[in-house]
Amino acid sequence: MDDFSAGAHKNISRISAPEVTTLRHELVEFLRENEERMISELVRVVDAFLSDHNELTPAAHADFRQSFHDFYQLYMNYFKAAELSHKRIKSFVEDLGRKYVGQGVELGLAIDSFNAWEDFAWDEIVASQLPNGYSGEEWVDLASSRDSLSKLVSNYMRRAYHAEEQLSMKKQLEEFRALSRLGQTIVSTVDLERVLGQILDVATSLLQTRIGVIMLLDETGNYLYSVVDIGLSRIRARGRIPVENTLAGVAIKRNEYVLARDDELAGFDLPKPVVGHKLRSALSIPVLVDEEPIGVIELYETTVRAYTDLDITMLTTLGPQAGIAIKNARLFNEERRRRRQAITMREFAQLINEARDLDELLEIIAEKTLKVLMVDRCSLFLFEPETNDLTFMVGYGRNTLQAWVHNRFHIPVSGLEEATSRALRERVPVLIENIGEEASLELRIFKGARAKSCLQIPLVVKDDLVGLMSLESTSDEARFGEDAITLADSFAKQAAGAIQNRRLREKLFEQQLTIKNAEVNEKLYHEREKSEAVLKATPDAVFMIDREKKIVFVNPAAEFLIGWSQEETRGLTCHEAFYGSKSASEMCPNLDCPINRMFNGERVNYSEGEIVNRSGKNIPVNGTFTSIIGQDGKIENVVAMYRDISEQKELEKYALIQRDMEIAADIQSSLLPREALLASGVRVHARQRQAREVGGDWFDYWREGEKVFLEVGDASGHGIGAALLATMAINALRGEARRHNDILEVMEHVNTSLYLANRSESFVTVFFGVLDLETMTLSYASAGHEEPLIVGVGKPLVPLTSKKRSLLGIFSRMGLDVQRRKLDPGDRIVVFTDGVVDAKSSRSKRYGLKQLNRFVAANHHTPPEKCIDLLIENVLDFCGGELKDDITVMTCDIPY
Repeated sequence: MDDFSAGAHKNISRISAPEVTTLRHELVEFLRENEERMISELVRVVDAFLSDHNELTPAAHADFRQSFHDFYQLYMNYFKAAELSHKRIKSFVEDLGRKYVGQGVELGLAIDSFNAWEDFAWDEIVASQLPNGYSGEEWVDLASSRDSLSKLVSNYMRRAYHAEEQLSMKKQLEEFRALSRLGQTIVSTVDLERVLGQILDVATSLLQTRIGVIMLLDETGNYLYSVVDIGLSRIRARGRIPVENTLAGVAIKRNEYVLARDDELAGFDLPKPVVGHKLRSALSIPVLVDEEPIGVIELYETTVRAYTDLDITMLTTLGPQAGIAIKNARLFNEERRRRRQAITMREFAQLINEARDLDELLEIIAEKTLKVLMVDRCSLFLFEPETNDLTFMVGYGRNTLQAWVHNRFHIPVSGLEEATSRALRERVPVLIENIGEEASLELRIFKGARAKSCLQIPLVVKDDLVGLMSLESTSDEARFGEDAITLADSFAKQAAGAIQNRRLREKLFEQQLTIKNAEVNEKLYHEREKSEAVLKATPDAVFMIDREKKIVFVNPAAEFLIGWSQEETRGLTCHEAFYGSKSASEMCPNLDCPINRMFNGERVNYSEGEIVNRSGKNIPVNGTFTSIIGQDGKIENVVAMYRDISEQKELEKYALIQRDMEIAADIQSSLLPREALLASGVRVHARQRQAREVGGDWFDYWREGEKVFLEVGDASGHGIGAALLATMAINALRGEARRHNDILEVMEHVNTSLYLANRSESFVTVFFGVLDLETMTLSYASAGHEEPLIVGVGKPLVPLTSKKRSLLGIFSRMGLDVQRRKLDPGDRIVVFTDGVVDAKSSRSKRYGLKQLNRFVAANHHTPPEKCIDLLIENVLDFCGGELKDDITVMTCDIPY
């Protein structure tokens, strides 16, 4: 290949005489027909040419060979086409050149190989076409075309190599800058996590890869653990990895970098990249401290990668720098940890002295131990010499369920594992480096999930065993060195002394409390004996209460009233028994408490109120009270005698409710039309059957001019509340209908009035219709109401539907529409409330719309008054005469 000015032409033009075109055509046909043989021979030529270049990897060799397959296709396309774009040739050759550079193929080798390939190909072409008798001019033209292509290939190949050299120089500059930044980081940063991250960033930037990891050796030197990674699957990126069978292990053993590709990686334990591709190249560089490896930096590629000498030099320089940075950060972290431990120890001593009881003391010990020793779990057990058991008291690092299940759980010392038994027997800390998988009682009960190592420390005071402190680590990295064990032992001795002192103090306090309780109980017993004989037979509830407001005696009637037995009331204050109050004894939720008033010196002969029995029921009572004066002249006891007046109160309440209901029913009935409406032959009838004396159903109808207004509604709920809401709706609809002609305006104003007055989640449903007597056209809107039914002569029964049916009174804006229907002579409209269709039988079966439809259709010609009566009677029969909701039915009959 000779040099050729690549920018001289945009395209290579080969417009020639017909003979030349024929020669080219023959050449292309020859190449196509002999493609398999020619490629095989060409590969042999290239392989022979490369036999002296052993520096190429097998993968690079295969890719290099494949490139000449592509050249063959370019040749056929070049001589087949009338024109071939420079851009196409340039793109092909430059891509190939960049690939060669990446695989370590020298420029001279690339060009010489192409020349050897091309010479062989042309020897074959000339030998095949020369006997065909083409003229010299034709061969000269063909040779010129070949020369043009050769020069283009040579020029673009050189350009590609030159561009890669420039890029390499730029990359070297960036690598030096990255190493400089790393040096600054080593000086200025002591954060280990940040240092590791920057080291990996520099390494991946140097080699322009997106997959890498830093792994450090554990204290044993037998395992690696990943500390920072990029582009790796989470499954493999974290965790302990055996050094053997890893590429890192080879690099650490040799104390030098190790490079492996494709088949060379077989047998090594490799991570998986996030992208899911197979790793085809791996480079492992030792991280050194004092020329000894402490870990590796490993970089990966999913393609075969050739590394330059500069790449290797940069990375091997990075290894010692990384080691220094990691060492400095570790030293700083260790010093910071020791300072924090010292501060925590001082805080611990102060908190021990401030602990109020044994439980709080144990919580403090476990929590602070976790911080000081930086372990994952800390459990404390107390030794019970009487039973030779360990009792689980507290565990930090366990979930709430585990702590609750194990609380106060006992395990016999005889059932402990050998390591724990030795710690208790010899009074020395014992380290369990690898917790086994055997299902011992100790392992199942006390060791937490995923525990890898454990330190068992006896709590000892002057050779007396107080308990056991168990420290656990869930990490694969060893956590208990000699310093940690010494510190933990000192900490345990201080904790043991504090626990022993606290237990002795609490034992003494319990003894004193027992003596005091015995004295009090004896006194209460004598007092109770005095009053029991007198008060046992009375039908009223009698309570004797001491100065502390505690109940000291109750008679059988009192037990029945409050639901507490004599034994159960012992220790309860009267306020706890009477009102369920857990407040202090001198406090009472009843501000006018007669018992408090008695103890305050007031005279209370009679009082009415309520007490709350054990089941939470409020019981109205009246009471009389007297006091018992002690020897010191002060009130010693108050005797309260209560009588249950529930029945009396219920009768009074029922009488008041009945009176209110009667008044509400009278008011509600007065608002409803009393007589049927007859207008221009149109007859309107309605009737209501209430489930209670007052309810939420209503109906209304009236005539104004040539219009008849129909209205049926239902307010949510029952009783007086629903009746009031229904009353508001009746008045609002009548008033707004007289002020506005438009149905939607009427409904909008009614909705606003109800919404502003509504202080609950109540609502109303309304069917509102206006019948024009001149045209017999019904205009109507339905606000969430049951759809009325219309039945006519010779016509099927159909509902009066609406598209928009929002409820009234619950939303500030409503969504309703107005529908219109022309009525025919003999049509009957039946409007009803949900109490009709929702009525249930004794088997909880609904009356339902289908049954209503059948009834209306069957009674089309029945007089309206009788039709309504029959329908209500039919519903009552269906539900056994007991309505759960109000029933309202209205009919509107159009004359024939």
